[in-house]
Order: sequence, then C-alpha cells, then structure tokens
Amino acid sequence: RGAIKITHIIAILMVVAVFVLVGMSLFSDSPQQAGGRFMDALARHDSQKLGHLSHVSGQSSEQMAQRWEKLVNGPAKHFRFYWRISGTSQASGDTAAVQMFVERDQGAPTAYEEKFELPMVKVEGQWKVDIRRLDRRIFPFLPR
Repeated sequence: RGAIKITHIIAILMVVAVFVLVGMSLFSDSPQQAGGRFMDALARHDSQKLGHLSHVSGQSSEQMAQRWEKLVNGPAKHFRFYWRISGTSQASGDTAAVQMFVERDQGAPTAYEEKFELPMVKVEGQWKVDIRRLDRRIFPFLPR
C-alpha cells in the first residue's frame, strides 16, 4: 500500500512538472523568438510591433513606433526581403545575437542570401533588437 501511494505521488509530481515546463516555454521569451517576431513585423511593415521590439536608448516604444511608421509607409514601402533564422548565441544574461540569412530584393535575378546577425538586448525582462547596432544592409531604411 505504501509503495502504491508513493508511486501515485511521484506520477502526480511528474505530471505537474511537465505542465510547469510547458507553461514556462510558452510564456518565456528567448532572443530567437523575439528576433523572429521583429523580422516578421519588419517584413509586414507593422510599425507598432516594430516599436515594441526595438531598443534605442532614451526612446520609448511609442516614439520608436512613430519613427517606424514614417519609414515603413514611406521610403521602405516597397522593400521586400526573405529571412530565415539559423541560430542564436547568448553572450551574457542580457545580450545575445540571432543569426539569420536574408535575401534582399526578393525575386530579383541577382538576389542571394547573406548572413547577418540581429543584436539583441534584454530590457526590463524582454528581448529587443538593439537598433543602433543593427547592420543597415539588412534593412536600409532603419531609424537613425
């Protein structure tokens, strides 16, 4: 009888542990997830999401969204590209880099994939792209 109770307790604890791990993975943010959301927002010209996922020291998310709005609906309106994430490296607890391949001028006969990195920084518990360190060749219309 005692062994059966212990087995049930262990089984219940294992089920709880699985739910905790699944919950943590659903609600935790990684540099790769944030980088993917940033690139998706960039491809879709979603200025609000770009503002939320961008970091420039001294600029709020709302200010960044306004800057992105002017760019994605202005000079960058017809800029198209393809991207795919290939990996992530985390330098410290609050800095990381997301490696990816980007094909600019998608569909053009001269288009080819180039390797880039998204510099990521953790700000108030959220991963964001450090715009000042981002290579302008990825997206030539980055906010200055």
